[in-house]
Amino acid sequence: MEEKETLETETDELVNDSPEEEQVTSKKPEGEQTPEKTEKTGEEDKNFKSALAQKEHYRKKYEALQAKMEEVEKKESKEEKPTEEPKTSTEEKVDQIDFLIRNKDVPPEAIPEISAYARGKGISLEEAKKADVINSYLKSFKEKSRKEEATPEPSSRSSIVKDENFADLPAKEKSERYQEILDKTLRAVRKKEAR
Repeated sequence: MEEKETLETETDELVNDSPEEEQVTSKKPEGEQTPEKTEKTGEEDKNFKSALAQKEHYRKKYEALQAKMEEVEKKESKEEKPTEEPKTSTEEKVDQIDFLIRNKDVPPEAIPEISAYARGKGISLEEAKKADVINSYLKSFKEKSRKEEATPEPSSRSSIVKDENFADLPAKEKSERYQEILDKTLRAVRKKEAR
């Protein structure tokens, strides 16, 4: 596409920059009937020949650029892929599920990114997975999730009873689990005092 634009701009420049032919106009006085001969000095003749040579040069260059431009247009028309009709959301969801089943290594959280890339490029999810952009995204995504899993929970020196808050329990459950919760709490307090 860039090549086509470049060729068009060069063609426009050639058309606009090419020197126009010197036109020899003769003004005949009203009384004279003889054909007028323009007398050209050596310098004028040289300028005229130079202008004609430039014109011929630019004409050849213009024709060459036109031929190149036609080649580029033919090449582009051959490379164009037939456009597919946009998929409905249900078809897209089915494709995404099939893709996840076939590719167990791809986390489900990465599907929106892969799907958006595939839609933007007009390719399948499988082709999108092979793209460098998506591969690097998947690597960074997996690395990020590995780091999150490796990070330990913050710890504190005080002992915390990891159970429901007694005040938030329903009355029936309070009466049923009172002794159990009391024992856990007392054990935690004793451990703390023993340290």
